[in-house]
Amino acid sequence: MLNTADKVLTVRVPKSLGEKLQRAADRRGCNKSRIIREALQATLSQKSDLDENSFLAQAQDIVGCVEGPSDLSTHRRHFRGYGS
Repeated sequence: MLNTADKVLTVRVPKSLGEKLQRAADRRGCNKSRIIREALQATLSQKSDLDENSFLAQAQDIVGCVEGPSDLSTHRRHFRGYGS
């Protein structure tokens, strides 16, 4: 059901995809819009929680590739002699 706050989008798809979409809607007894909304929701909810422009997102392939203590930045023992 269309809510006045809903955003209306127009999407062009290849004929074969449109036909598959129509068949899926017929099988499920719903409209094409519902299938598209569910597919978008599923796809977007799988997306990483990381901001794509964050440093962590950009360095994700190298994070954790170095062995060492896991508490390096917080344990006093690792700061001995630092700054003196």
